[in-house]
Amino acid sequence: MAISKKISWIEGERLLRSAGKRSEAIALLRQEISKNNRLAAKIVLATMYGADAGLSDTEIDRIIDDAEREVKDSDVDAHRELYRAYEMYIGGCSPELKPHLAFKHLLVVAKNGNNALDAFAVANHFQYGNQVTPPNLFEAKRWYEIAHLRGHPEALRKIKSLTRKLNSTQKNSAEN
Repeated sequence: MAISKKISWIEGERLLRSAGKRSEAIALLRQEISKNNRLAAKIVLATMYGADAGLSDTEIDRIIDDAEREVKDSDVDAHRELYRAYEMYIGGCSPELKPHLAFKHLLVVAKNGNNALDAFAVANHFQYGNQVTPPNLFEAKRWYEIAHLRGHPEALRKIKSLTRKLNSTQKNSAEN
């Protein structure tokens, strides 16, 4: 007995891309754009296929810039794709702004989605800090707890480690 599962356009695009079927993936994205005006599909077309889809660098940047203005907080897929675009330094804004925009979109994805990996990624940003976020162990622990509740296999270990570190820091502060 064969079991058939309907997959989303995102899963379909990723399967086609991983199979090396770029022209079929581009056709799928164009269909999703024309049929449903899906913002995330526009972003994927620009970031993953660009010139192969007949887009110039200027058109790619315009798609990302337009998506930045149009995206709604509830559109987790579009925020995830904007995060990826800015991580690849795609878009017309200044290069210095792209890491900030990437993190902004990752936060929206982690807050509005239900993916353990997204929450874990935000926690890592807060634990270790970077050019956008200074280290904040309390915020990191909070996001690891969210990742744990969502089923991330490494989150509990991180929570325990941070709890020890925070308790040690608080104990040392109290002694001084």
